[in-house]
Amino acid sequence: MSVLRVVVLGLSITSSWGNGHATNFRALVRALDARGHDVLFLERDVPWYADARDLPSPPYGRTALYGSLEELRSVHAEAVQDADLVVVGSYVPEGVHVGRWVQETARGVKAFYDIDTPVTLAALARGACEYLVPELIPGYDLYLSFTGGPTLAHLETVLGSPCARAFYCLVDEQAYAPQDVPRRWALGYLGTWSADRQPVLDELLVEPARRLPGQAFVVAGPQYPEDIAWPASVSRIEHLPPAEHGAFYNAQRLTLNVTRADMVRAGWSPSVRLFEAAACGVPVVSDWWEGLDTFFTPGTEILVARSATEVVEHLAHVDDERRDQIGAAARARVLAQHTAEHRVDELEEHVAQVRERSARHGLRVGDGGGQSGQRSGSDGREVPRMQTTTSERAALEQHGYCVLRSAAPPDAVATALRRLHLAIRHHGLSSEEISTCQNTTFFPHLRWEPEIWGVLPPMAAELLGWREGDDWADPQILLRFPDEAQPWTYEPHVDALPPGLEDRSYRGIVGVALTAAGAEDGVACVYPGSHRGDPGEMTPVPLQAGDALVMHPQLGHTGTLNLGPTIRTAVYFRLVAGPGRGA
Repeated sequence: MSVLRVVVLGLSITSSWGNGHATNFRALVRALDARGHDVLFLERDVPWYADARDLPSPPYGRTALYGSLEELRSVHAEAVQDADLVVVGSYVPEGVHVGRWVQETARGVKAFYDIDTPVTLAALARGACEYLVPELIPGYDLYLSFTGGPTLAHLETVLGSPCARAFYCLVDEQAYAPQDVPRRWALGYLGTWSADRQPVLDELLVEPARRLPGQAFVVAGPQYPEDIAWPASVSRIEHLPPAEHGAFYNAQRLTLNVTRADMVRAGWSPSVRLFEAAACGVPVVSDWWEGLDTFFTPGTEILVARSATEVVEHLAHVDDERRDQIGAAARARVLAQHTAEHRVDELEEHVAQVRERSARHGLRVGDGGGQSGQRSGSDGREVPRMQTTTSERAALEQHGYCVLRSAAPPDAVATALRRLHLAIRHHGLSSEEISTCQNTTFFPHLRWEPEIWGVLPPMAAELLGWREGDDWADPQILLRFPDEAQPWTYEPHVDALPPGLEDRSYRGIVGVALTAAGAEDGVACVYPGSHRGDPGEMTPVPLQAGDALVMHPQLGHTGTLNLGPTIRTAVYFRLVAGPGRGA
C-alpha cells in the first residue's frame, strides 16, 4: 500500500496512568511509522495525564496536545481534512463533538477505534455514552472493534455501521518478551481497579492468597479503594509504568487475567494485558468468556479458572516444565497473530476495502448506446451484454414490472448464498437483529462485495434506461425468515431514496431471487399499473432462484408472510438517475 497520511485522535499516548489505551496506541503508531506511514496523534491535554506522563514525546510519528475543541478545530483542521485516514478512539474527551467535526471535515476514510466495545455498547443502550452516540456510527466508514464475534453483526445490522471489523488489542513484541529476572510472586495481577472486576479478583487471587499464606501474591494498578482488606501475602503496587510491565510479568510464576463484566457478556474480547503477559512467556490464568478458546487453546496455551479452588490447583500442579511449555506456546501464538505488525496489515487491508467500496458506489454501468458488445461488471470484469425481449420491455412499461427468468447464473447464485450463509455462521443473528434487518438490510458490510454483485443481470441497466452518470445505490440484502401464522395487513409502498440521494430519483429496482419464493414462502407482490396511478389488484410474483423481478420506481409493492420452512433470500439493486436528471 502507498504511504498513508494518518491522524489519530485517541485517549492518550503520552500517559499510561489508569488506562490500557496508551500501550496499544504506542505499539500501533510505532508500527505505522516503521511501515512508512505519516502519523499524527492528537491528544487532549488533561490534568490527570499531564501529571503522569511516562512518554511525553513519543519517538515515532508526531504527537500534539490540544487544550480544547476550539484549539483542535483551529490548529488541526487542515491535517484532518487532508488525511487519508482519520481515527477517533473511544473515551476521547468530548468524543461526540470530536466525531461530528471529523465526519464533517475529513475527506479520507473515517474510522472509530473502539478499545472498549462492550462497555461502549452497554453505555449506548443506557443512553449514557459520553464519546459516541448511535447516529454517529453510520458516519464512520470503518468501525474498528476491540470485540469480535456476534458483536460485529450487531454493529452493522442494528447500529448501522457500514463496515465493522474486529481489531483486537496488540502487543509490542520488543517490550514484552521473556526476561531472566528473579521470580518473586506465585501469582500476580496488573490492572486498574473497577467495581465489576473486583469480585472476580477477590475470588481468583485474594481468596487463593488466604488459602496459601506461605506464597507471595501481587496486585498492581491504580484507583483501588483504601478499605480493601488485602491478605498479608498480597503486595500492592499503585502504578507500574509500561517500561516495567515486562519485568513484572516475568517475576511471576503464573499471572492472572480478569475480564470486565460487559466484555465477559459479549465474549471475543481479549485485553491488551492478556497478550502482553503471554508475549512474556508467562502462563496466564484467565476467567472464562465465549471466544477465549479462539485466541488460546485451554490447557496448552492458557489456563482457565472459574473458582479459587481451580487457581489453587493450578498453582499446585503446574510445575516448572509445564509452566515453560504453556508460556512458550502462548508466546508463539501471540507473535504469530497479535503483534502491532499484524494490526497494521489488517488496518491497511480494511482501508483498501473501504476505498474499493467507495469506488464501486460510484460505478457507472454500461455505455448506454447499445453499440458495445460488452460492459463492465460490478467487480470490474467484462461480462456479455444480454438483450431483453420486446415483451419484457412492454410489460415493464404497461404493468410496471416484468420478470427476467434465469437472469442470474446458477453458479453466481450459489456463490452469493454461500457468502451470506458464512456470514450467518461467523456472526450469528439475534431475534432483535432479524426483526430490525428485515425492514432494512442484512450484513451491510457485504453489499459491495463481488459475490453479491455477481447476481445482478447484465441486461438490467439497459432495461431500466441507464444513462451516463447513473449509479447503483447500496444493494439491499433480504432474508425473510419463517413467520408465525398471524393476521397480516398488506399495504403497498414505493421505495424511498437513501440518505444523501434525496435530490435524485430512482430509474428502477431489480430484485434477484437467491432462493425460490412461492405463495407460501413470502413471495413478493405488486400492484400492476400503480406506477401510472391506476393500481390493479395485489398480484403475487413467484420466482425461482436466479429469476429477477424488475420494477418501475413508482410501482406499489409489498412483501408477504413466509409460512414456508426455509429462509427466503434475495438481493435488491436500485438504479439511481444521475444528478439533475429525472427517471
